[in-house]
Amino acid sequence: MRALFRVSLGFLGLGVLATVALTYVSSGRLLLNGTSDRLIWAQEPTQSLQPRPSATAVKPTDVSPVHETQQPRPTRGLVEALREQVRTSQILDEAGVQQDLMDSLDQAHELWSRTKAQNREALRRLQRGPSVGIARQAPHIVLITVDEWGDASPTDAFDLPHWSDWASQGLVFSQHYAGGSDTESGFWSLMTGQNTGHATHPVNQPRTLRASDRHTLSHLLWKAGYDTAMIGPWTSPVSPLDSGWDHWSGLWQMPDKSPKSCPQYPQHWGSGDGSMTISDNTNGQSTVSIWELQSTDAAALLKRQPQRTRPLFLHMRLPRCPELSSAAQGEAWDGAISTVLSQITEQGLQQQTCVVVTALTGRSPAADVAPLSEENLRVPLLIQWPGHTSPGTVNTSVTAAWDLLPTLKAIGVASAPEVVSDGRLLLPLFDGKARTSADLLYWKTSNRPVAQAVRSGPWKARYNPENQQLLLFDLEHDPQEHSNVAAEHPDILAKLLKGPADAVQQALKSSAAAGQP
Repeated sequence: MRALFRVSLGFLGLGVLATVALTYVSSGRLLLNGTSDRLIWAQEPTQSLQPRPSATAVKPTDVSPVHETQQPRPTRGLVEALREQVRTSQILDEAGVQQDLMDSLDQAHELWSRTKAQNREALRRLQRGPSVGIARQAPHIVLITVDEWGDASPTDAFDLPHWSDWASQGLVFSQHYAGGSDTESGFWSLMTGQNTGHATHPVNQPRTLRASDRHTLSHLLWKAGYDTAMIGPWTSPVSPLDSGWDHWSGLWQMPDKSPKSCPQYPQHWGSGDGSMTISDNTNGQSTVSIWELQSTDAAALLKRQPQRTRPLFLHMRLPRCPELSSAAQGEAWDGAISTVLSQITEQGLQQQTCVVVTALTGRSPAADVAPLSEENLRVPLLIQWPGHTSPGTVNTSVTAAWDLLPTLKAIGVASAPEVVSDGRLLLPLFDGKARTSADLLYWKTSNRPVAQAVRSGPWKARYNPENQQLLLFDLEHDPQEHSNVAAEHPDILAKLLKGPADAVQQALKSSAAAGQP
């Protein structure tokens, strides 16, 4: 009787697992917010990847309450939940079937994981379609980003010993902007090709990639036939393997993963949907840094590339560890970037590789760094593509992170006319020419109270939500934003504002009465 009871419970446990697994759907959580922000600028969505028009005015407007937003919720593993129920069941313990059920659940989990991976790969290959042949004519793309790196204030920028050498071999954009005031906003903007005015994330929530972000840079290049690989922290609740990446390794920083911060010597290293233990960093050892792990993984991918038929899109995102000094952090980043660039040369890939080096954001907002200030947003941008970029050149055109999606999409011969982006192609600027029309660039922060900024030509306006103050700067003569000239140039400020007449007049009146920032 006991044996029959054990078998019955075993089948019952597996039946529950199968039922739950087969009926599993990704759930979301409904977030409602009854408040509204008064936006001073509202950037209308661009309708296509065609070049943006010249700068046009934008309007202050009262936006409706934050609309219902569904965001993927981290789900607890099904097998883990069943294991917990089995482990804590007194009935199963008394019946002596706990271990049998635990073994069965382990086997089911292995089968489930293997089947899920196979199904994912089959679907992805089906979506990739016939574009693989076209991609074989495209260059490799290596995108290297650091999390925080201010460019507007040289004395506070991170010092990379080899930066001057790299710049002498490529094209530097001297007026480049990050996509957001924090690293997650910057990453979201770079991957989606959109400014943060389009982000529908709930206020005070990080702007991570979501399941609805189906036209990211990784998705586009994957569908174009690229082998795609990302090495770096992963913060999205969506698996990296479901986000356009064939390969991912780095730190899990999802809401249901750990660690939450950046350890200099991680003991665990994510790979695909799982993780491994770094034995050299356990038992009190601190041998291999996170940046050495990243550059080693990147070098291994590049070593295999000459034997592969598809081009490679490699994105290495280098995190910042707050406990390191600027000098030490710069040395660590420099070493990782140097390893990757050296490996490109060693494998004979230099002539057929486009390398992009930039940052996700500038200096983090702090007591001496205002949100959306030049220190917060300005970052370097370096592009090396032999035969297409002139070594040692500097372009002073105003560019932004969202320009990289249409640019790399064009370089990778990725056809996706349905994709919406705020970006403009950088390719016409590779020969040193400057843009002939002024773009309108827009940002807003993810936290309440929401700060906003807009730049058009030499003029940049910022809205400070703390005191509801409008600031205006002439960046051509005041690149560090020391002098608020809103009172002296109400006409310029008025061109950047549109909306109800009373709201515009009140904003102009407040700015005229305000002092320096």
